[in-house]
Amino acid sequence: PTPSSKPPCRFQHISSGKDNNNPLNHNPRTSQQHNNIKMAASLTRLIRTLPLPLFGSAATAASFTLAKSRALPRLLGWALPAGVGALWFVWPAVDDEWKMSMGLKADPEAALKAVEEKEAKAAAKIAPVELSSEAMEKVESAYKAGEVVESEADKLMAKGAATGDFTYLESQWEEFNEKA
Repeated sequence: PTPSSKPPCRFQHISSGKDNNNPLNHNPRTSQQHNNIKMAASLTRLIRTLPLPLFGSAATAASFTLAKSRALPRLLGWALPAGVGALWFVWPAVDDEWKMSMGLKADPEAALKAVEEKEAKAAAKIAPVELSSEAMEKVESAYKAGEVVESEADKLMAKGAATGDFTYLESQWEEFNEKA
């Protein structure tokens, strides 16, 4: 068979030097396809040789992952208990703000604000109470203490504090000691 009688191969772009006039050797589309395949192969080779810790290369990591993934159907029954166990330990560490933003927890500030608004609306509905003038005077003077009348003991204490002489307390102390 002659070279022109063979069906053209899509990878036939390298000239053997015998047929430089062959249109397949100069087809830019065929050449571009071959360059794409070469680049894909070199990219694949680069990824397979990429160094990874614990495995050495990505190819070793991929083969290990593939081998371990074959055991997944056997372990599928443990997925739910493992997930519950993981959440049991992880959930308390998750930020409350994130839980509220995801709608997994009620916002206590929003609930408090709603209660305050409800109370404000209820307070606005209540009419103010009108008090008589006597009642208003009593309310205004309720916090004030009554008149203080000094007893004899208070007068002696004030006199002793002013002069620094507390001898009158000695007699009280002696009486207390005798009773004790």
